[in-house]
Amino acid sequence: IEMLSVIQKIPGNFHNHCKFIPTCSEYMIEAIDKYGTYVKVLPPLRSESDRKALCKALKKGIIDVISSNHVPIVEDEKKLKFKDAACGSISLETVLGICGLKLVKDGILTWGEVIEKISTNPAKIYGLDKDGAGGIIEGKKANITIFDHSDEILNNKKRTNHVG
Repeated sequence: IEMLSVIQKIPGNFHNHCKFIPTCSEYMIEAIDKYGTYVKVLPPLRSESDRKALCKALKKGIIDVISSNHVPIVEDEKKLKFKDAACGSISLETVLGICGLKLVKDGILTWGEVIEKISTNPAKIYGLDKDGAGGIIEGKKANITIFDHSDEILNNKKRTNHVG
């Protein structure tokens, strides 16, 4: 969180990028009491004030990438004591749902901004946009995901290990 103020001071011609992990917008450190090791992730869960600061940085464009941070962990490695359990969770299936439930619904980002931060910006950063990644370009290979943002399945936590 402290790095957000440092990043804001870097001159505009310097290419800096920040990524945001959607679990930061859904869970706070208090969720550990409810979900235990299933929310032991890296970066670790933070306080409500940290969550708000991250969301504000997303809205301002300081954070330009949203990453699923998909790190599946086998059940046996999550059934350990908190200090011994592995960090990580399934999140590829829920990244759009979390963004929709928290970021779009709460007015932090629009769906267009979510897609830009999940797809377009990472493609540009890694130079993949020239080949058509991160967008739809005539004459290039299609690399798209079609989803219904109103679909309940998109937001079904039972498909993840977040619920324990």
